[in-house]
Amino acid sequence: MFVALRENGEYISLVEKWKRSDLLELRSNESFLCPACLSKVQLKAGMKKTHHFAHLRGAECSVKTEPESEYHLEGKRKLYRWFQGQGYKVQLEPYLDEISQRPDLLVTTEDKQYAIEYQCSQIDYPLFKKRSDSYRNKGIVPIWILGAKWFKRQSTYSVRLSPFQWLFATSFNQPFQPSIHYYCPDTSTFVKLSNLQPFTTSETFCTIQFHKENVHTFPKLLAPINANLRMYKSDCLNMYTFDEFSA
Repeated sequence: MFVALRENGEYISLVEKWKRSDLLELRSNESFLCPACLSKVQLKAGMKKTHHFAHLRGAECSVKTEPESEYHLEGKRKLYRWFQGQGYKVQLEPYLDEISQRPDLLVTTEDKQYAIEYQCSQIDYPLFKKRSDSYRNKGIVPIWILGAKWFKRQSTYSVRLSPFQWLFATSFNQPFQPSIHYYCPDTSTFVKLSNLQPFTTSETFCTIQFHKENVHTFPKLLAPINANLRMYKSDCLNMYTFDEFSA
């Protein structure tokens, strides 16, 4: 995580670039606490991995989280800056005491709040549902974005989706069909799957869109698309062919 509590009760964030020498000095003079469980956390300021805070080995935090990889940390950092660059009020890892949740990002627009969860590791359905329901009960819209390492393309119009990935097929604009979102921090690219049509237990036909973050916006992320997939049978080949057309 990027955010911790200092001994004086102030928050400290490592999302911006810090000199390693400054962090090492800070670490030798201060202790830091997790904003959720108030247990001691370590300031990790190594040479390879992004600087971050981590619970001590064996510690149990009141907010269940998964270990954060370098990929996850960098994705969270870039998404934070992406929202900031569009002028939104965005909080990094805020602890929401009323529901005991700590989203990766909390984005506030003129009329809504969005909990952005950047998910790079596998979680089970009960935990996914608990988090999502907690946000909704507080009037916050949950938006789950998968790490792009989960994106497995099969062909021009098909992908391989596991039961885990199907958890994230959500619709922000009812009654439009649900979509799945991915983000790759290595290439600064969003991937959006829409018009999901399961074909086999693992293969799904869909519309696949790629958006570079420097030309993509939050409203576009939420907006439905007008394209659909049409399936027809080719008599000469005795097989199904997929075509894309505008609704």
